[in-house]
Amino acid sequence: MGGPILISAPHTLPVDRIDDDGVWKSLHKRERYAAEITAKLAQELRSYLGINASFIFWDPRAKYHSHNLDPNKLSQQNLEKSPFHLAIHYFCEHFRSQNVPIMHIDLHGKLDRKTDLNMDIGTQAMRK
Repeated sequence: MGGPILISAPHTLPVDRIDDDGVWKSLHKRERYAAEITAKLAQELRSYLGINASFIFWDPRAKYHSHNLDPNKLSQQNLEKSPFHLAIHYFCEHFRSQNVPIMHIDLHGKLDRKTDLNMDIGTQAMRK
């Protein structure tokens, strides 16, 4: 763990999307270069701000496994089973217990989209 800015990329390998009833809905494909951009952004923040940033992503070298669920589409019963989700909560608890303000930046690659966007940056996850 680095500092109080967390950069995440939840789709650096294929992950399953499960509905609220536990039924498989779809496979979310790997977002190319998301891991590399996340790590580089954390490095650049240290250079620019002088503080470490934390980052989390699935190891993009890993093979597909049905236990890897999309952290952005977890049902209530799967929250505690997701190592990605648990790691984000650990990050929050670690810094909040020290009364340190935190920020979470969630990166999503959009290279193959019909729109002109190459990436989405989400900031709402910490509010939930």
